[in-house]
Amino acid sequence: MKRCLVAAVLVAAAVLPVMAQSSWPFPWPEDRIARYTARRATSPIVVDGKLDEAAWQAAERSPRFADLVGGHPGIHDTRAAVLWDDTNLYVGYWIEEPFVDATLTERDAPIYTNNDVELFIAGRDAYYEFEINALGTIYEVLFVWERDFETSGFAKRPEFDRTAPKVRPFNGVGFKQHPRGPRIGYWNWDLPGLQTAVHVDGTLNDDKDRDRGWTVELAIPWKSLEPLAMADGRALPPQDGDEWRLDFSRFNQYKEAAPAKDPGGWAWSPHGVWDSHVPELFPRIRFSTEPTGRQNARPAPPTPPAPTPTTRFTRMYVFGDSYSDIGAGYIDGNGPTAVAYLGWEMGLPIVPSKAPDAAGKSLVFAVSGAQTGEGVGRPVKDALLGYGMVNQVRDFAAKVNAGEIRFDPATTLFFLAGGLNDGRRETSATLANLRDELKTLRELGGRHFTIARLPTTIPQFAAVGRRLTPAYEQFVREEAAASGVDLWLNGWGTAFDDVMQNPSTYGIVDTTHACAGRAIFDQDPAPACDPATFFFYHDGHPSTAVHRIVGRKLFEEIKAHQPAAR
Repeated sequence: MKRCLVAAVLVAAAVLPVMAQSSWPFPWPEDRIARYTARRATSPIVVDGKLDEAAWQAAERSPRFADLVGGHPGIHDTRAAVLWDDTNLYVGYWIEEPFVDATLTERDAPIYTNNDVELFIAGRDAYYEFEINALGTIYEVLFVWERDFETSGFAKRPEFDRTAPKVRPFNGVGFKQHPRGPRIGYWNWDLPGLQTAVHVDGTLNDDKDRDRGWTVELAIPWKSLEPLAMADGRALPPQDGDEWRLDFSRFNQYKEAAPAKDPGGWAWSPHGVWDSHVPELFPRIRFSTEPTGRQNARPAPPTPPAPTPTTRFTRMYVFGDSYSDIGAGYIDGNGPTAVAYLGWEMGLPIVPSKAPDAAGKSLVFAVSGAQTGEGVGRPVKDALLGYGMVNQVRDFAAKVNAGEIRFDPATTLFFLAGGLNDGRRETSATLANLRDELKTLRELGGRHFTIARLPTTIPQFAAVGRRLTPAYEQFVREEAAASGVDLWLNGWGTAFDDVMQNPSTYGIVDTTHACAGRAIFDQDPAPACDPATFFFYHDGHPSTAVHRIVGRKLFEEIKAHQPAAR
């Protein structure tokens, strides 16, 4: 399976080792992974795709699926639910789609090249992938973690012969540095006893009218999941309270036109990277022997506690350009940027400034293409580019004045990372912009500020970095002395330079070529490399693997920072 443009999964996995947030090696925060309780079906389920049984009507549905990478709510509503009995695991999808379309009719055709929904079911050392389109055509693969192939017993079973046709290595899609390494993919695998059905509410492949969408219904025999259960001996069917990991996704080949921001890939619980093959990020599904519908008669479980800040700062607001944008304009790469990793290391929930769940969280106002000054921005397909840092700070001020943002000045950090796009702007004008932005933020109550030192070895930005960095050093000294606030120049650019100059130290093998093109500019977006080993994902823009390194370096710096005595 080659998954370059689309990837999605539903996985039911073993309980995985718990890691401290500071050492969490995956691109989505552990504390933001969805949880769900699957209850027993109260009546027989007829697999016809209609989801009209009383059990489905009573089942608790997932939240609206969100952008697989950034976590924004999907353009079209997509939800899922899980039921079970002693014989089967049942999964239902409700898919809003104005023009239902499907073309592939051959089993195990590349369904991910149609509009589809997807499901992976994972055991401790293996997982199963399932995809289906609106014609009901399915695609299946079983993956075994290569390092566990011998010890988990797969090597002793003839159906897992590694030399058989349609068996080949697989190393993920956009997250190729998985700690467990590569997998063995069995494209010859069919799940015994699987039942599937689709119901279309509209006219398939007819764009002359608008459709409501389609629904998918699956029945998966518990006994067919034995290969996934054999490594840890989990019960089939599960016992009351058992937890599996299931991930639910939807992928569309068409995208809504601007100004909609339609990534084309949505999931119940985001992954922070364009890759669904990360079982550690699948929602936690707990199986309950309570009948469905009973959840409406008892209080909801308590909300999990918020993450605990790991520095003196309990909130962070970020202003900048594509090197910081995590979805306010356009993610110019294959996953989160350094400030997102920094926020997670700091124990802070951090989201784009326009996220619907932004209240009370750290926010990134940064927009790709931004200069330090004014810029109204311009839509490019589903992206927004060039919305200036002055405008970003004004948006922050408007939210504060409207009461939408409240912060504690003593424990809030303002992070400004701009200037890379100021190549044609006079140095004095760049400094004047930063001075005005700091003034606005101080007047709103800000007391702790850090400005990013610019990189000087990234070829596309080296000239502006070498010109502005000395000016920033002097500017920060003078502004800190004049204003009396906590203001310092951080090592953001220095960290990028360190990776560029010492790539082998960080597992980077290429510091010259881009891994993929930008779809918004009609370039080929299919990765032509392993993004985890390339410095650049897009031309001039680092991969999320590099951003992760920089974010962790920034965290160590901020954790050690002590405000100067005033």
